[in-house]
Amino acid sequence: MAYKEGVHAFVKSLDVNIISAFPLTSDEMDRIKSKLKEKYNVSEVNLIPIIDESLIGGFKLVIGNQVIDQSIKGMMHTLKNQIITKTI
Repeated sequence: MAYKEGVHAFVKSLDVNIISAFPLTSDEMDRIKSKLKEKYNVSEVNLIPIIDESLIGGFKLVIGNQVIDQSIKGMMHTLKNQIITKTI
């Protein structure tokens, strides 16, 4: 285990890249932090904001090797795949 991971495990913190099309408000960031603290049972969440205008709207969370995609681009991609799968 790397030093940084060991420190995070000890203090129960989580580093999360949050990728959005536009900067999120502090209220939105606080709500996301609160949900992540509850879901992952940690006392601290460090959100690292990244702007990617290609997402159109919504956001993606990257937690280690896990990606939670709540972006418009991701939803459109999923819908496209569902349509293609059902028409073939």
